[in-house]
Amino acid sequence: MAVSKAEIIDYILSKLFTICPYIDTAVVCDYDGLIMGSMSRMPFEAETVGAISSLVFHNAGRVVSELKEGNLEDIIIIGEDGYVLVIKVLDFAILVVASADKTKLIESYGPAYKAAMAISLLKKVV
Repeated sequence: MAVSKAEIIDYILSKLFTICPYIDTAVVCDYDGLIMGSMSRMPFEAETVGAISSLVFHNAGRVVSELKEGNLEDIIIIGEDGYVLVIKVLDFAILVVASADKTKLIESYGPAYKAAMAISLLKKVV
């Protein structure tokens, strides 16, 4: 039986949640904000997070381009009550990871980046 890309993304996100129990929410969406997979420990609207994150990523990319700083890779958003990481997954998706625990930012970046790289391998799957 074939496994869908959505099932693989959900599996990767579940592994990320196991490795980083302090992550509250993770969303994978394409550049248009369409949800490819999501997981959360709290109620939220994945579609809203995806749409806003893709808009933020697009606008931040324009800023980086205008400043002649190359291509945008990742964004760290610092909120009053936590952090949001927006990580580029090749040229087809972004991974959004949120945590209320500010002290865990560095710890969550490495595993989230590895999850993004695992998701990037799906582009090769037809």
